[in-house]
Amino acid sequence: MAMQYNNSGNLTILFVLNKRSGNSAIDYQADIIHWFKKLKHNIFFFEIQPNCLPMQIRKEVARIVPDRVVAIGGDGTIKLIAEAIMKTNIPLGIIMAGSANGLAKELLIPANLGMALNVVIHGNRKAIHLLRINDKICIHLSDIGLNAFMVKRFEAMDHRGMWAYLKAAFGVFWTRYRTRSELNINGESIKVKAYMIVFANATRYGTGALINPIGSLSDHLFEVVVILKLSLKELLKMWFTHDPFHPK
Repeated sequence: MAMQYNNSGNLTILFVLNKRSGNSAIDYQADIIHWFKKLKHNIFFFEIQPNCLPMQIRKEVARIVPDRVVAIGGDGTIKLIAEAIMKTNIPLGIIMAGSANGLAKELLIPANLGMALNVVIHGNRKAIHLLRINDKICIHLSDIGLNAFMVKRFEAMDHRGMWAYLKAAFGVFWTRYRTRSELNINGESIKVKAYMIVFANATRYGTGALINPIGSLSDHLFEVVVILKLSLKELLKMWFTHDPFHPK
C-alpha cells in the first residue's frame, strides 16, 4: 500500500522502496520526507514485498499517475521497476541503496541522498536501451559463468555480510569452472569454452571493475565479452574494489 505526503506541489513522485536491498541501515523514507518538507511536491511511497511482480508496481503507477518514479534499491530493484513502467513515458530516478549499484554509478548518480534527490527534481532525462534475455530485461550487465555462479551461491547462503561474500567468491574461484557455449552472431556460429560471458550495455561493474570499455547505455548496441583466461587479481578487482555492502 502506498503512503502519501501531500505538499500541494508541482510534481507527483512515487518512491518505490526495497528495504531488503544491500544498504538497509538508512531510514530512506524518513530522510526523504524531511528533505521534501519545505518543497511543494506530492510524494508517495510504495514498499516492495518479497516476490513482488511488475504488475503490482504498474497498478500503483496507474492509480497515482506520477511525474517521476524513483527506485530506492539496487540493480534488481531498478530492473523490476523498469519492467513495470518501460511502456510509459514516466522517467525513472534512482536512489543508491543496493549492494553494488552498478547502473547508478554508470549514470553518475550521486551517492549522497540530497544530491540524488536534486537530480530527481532537476535532472535531465536520458533515454537508454535494454536487452531482453530469456524474456527478462537487462539494463546494465548480465553474465553467465563464474560471476553468475558466485552470485547464485551467495544468495543461497543463510547469512549475509562480507564474510559470506568472500566465502562464495573464493569457493567459486577454486572450482575453475568453465562453460561451453555457442554464440550465433550475424549468422556466424562460434563455440567457446569460457570462464565468463558478459552481455554488456554498460562499461563496468558496480565495484568499478572495467569490463567493456566501449559500452554505452544509449547507443542501441550491446557488446558480448568472452573471458577465456582467469586472473585472480582481476576477479578480486571485480568483486572487491569497493565494499559491496556499504556503497560510498
